[in-house]
Amino acid sequence: MLSEEAAERSAIRFDISPEDIIHTAEYAITRERQFLDTIAQVEKPAFDSVIVPLKEADNKCNTEYRICGFLQYVSSDKDVRDASAKAMALAYDCKAKYLERDDVYKAVRAVYDNDKEMSGLEVDDRILVEKMELKFRRSGLLLSENKRNHLAKLEARLNELTYLFNCNIDNMEQQVLFTRKELEESLRGKLTILAKKELYEIEALKRSDMKTVKLPYKGVFEWDIEYYMHKVATAKSGIKENFCEYFAIDTVLPRMLSFFQELFGISITHVNNLNVWNPDVIALEVWESDKQTFVGNLYLDLYARDEALVSNKNVESGLNNLRQLFYGMYDLSIHNSTKDNVNIQKVYNDMAKDIALVNNGDVVTYGAATFSHVMADYESTYFEYLQAAIYGADLFLKHIHRDGTGSIEASAEFGPNILRLANDSDQMKNMTNFFGRNPNSEAFFKLLG
Repeated sequence: MLSEEAAERSAIRFDISPEDIIHTAEYAITRERQFLDTIAQVEKPAFDSVIVPLKEADNKCNTEYRICGFLQYVSSDKDVRDASAKAMALAYDCKAKYLERDDVYKAVRAVYDNDKEMSGLEVDDRILVEKMELKFRRSGLLLSENKRNHLAKLEARLNELTYLFNCNIDNMEQQVLFTRKELEESLRGKLTILAKKELYEIEALKRSDMKTVKLPYKGVFEWDIEYYMHKVATAKSGIKENFCEYFAIDTVLPRMLSFFQELFGISITHVNNLNVWNPDVIALEVWESDKQTFVGNLYLDLYARDEALVSNKNVESGLNNLRQLFYGMYDLSIHNSTKDNVNIQKVYNDMAKDIALVNNGDVVTYGAATFSHVMADYESTYFEYLQAAIYGADLFLKHIHRDGTGSIEASAEFGPNILRLANDSDQMKNMTNFFGRNPNSEAFFKLLG
């Protein structure tokens, strides 16, 4: 349990200078290196003497790295954003070198190979050991020395390219808006039906526009989608002005927070003295409903700025969700290819046309170069965005309509059975227990309409 004073101390500071960002990252790296030296010298490696300290240190370092790295996305100061990106590059390089340490791997492997100790561990602890050993093994520590050195050079080059790629994306002044079998067949079929209906409406609008300006209609292209989706939404709603003006933040935000308080059984309070990265950011503290147990801080950055990548999207749309499916399938495709050389541009454009139902005509485009997730630890996992939306919709409808009231009594089950078990190793089991069945996509498509 944290007191109010302790809760205030736990708040993250964002008023870090570029120099302090680099210094924090370098200090964390030095401290981590020294700590790994001590782990390598443990005489009798065991779960408590090797695995637990490694995981605790990893959590601490990751927190420091993420705080430094977060500022590259939100700070209004370019020097801070550049320093933040550099700090993350240093962190990635440190992590790569950490997993190349044979002496630390030997300590981890000693625990992994200890059948007696492994059999006596709790399931979560045993999985932790297995995943930690796998990370080291995947870094090439069982390869020959020549192959390990070659792999290390490739990792260093990949980290360098990731850093340069992220810098280019972050410094862009323009805005760019716009099991596998289950993923493709189940979702793709239903989403395609919805998307084709939306595409038909978009095509009709563009045909009309082309007729007005006396130009030939050549089809709907990727760059048309956002514009015409907005026109369709405006036409359907009948609202020709900016309806956001009728939803003042001072009115909407308190009601939204009140809803979340009831939904999750928590208490949310405003904090005026917390350090934030921009004056417009709203700082909040989250407490248990009894207001005795501190949960954490919540920051709301609600206003778009030139330096921050902020966009509002209509997620309840066939075309947008089909595009998310395309991104997930493209990600899996390029990271599971058996070919030595892959024409990324062709694969991206072909799959965009086939899955997302849009193409670029005769215009040469490089959409793959804007898909930054594949350069930021999302390799082969982008599909989890759509998967999370599906599970979230199922949980939402089950949770809200469980007793037809959405009362706090119904909400009380959600916290202990889902939220507080978020780090459990078997989350599918938790959801199955909560539902009384396997999760499915019915609620997702119900919300889509």
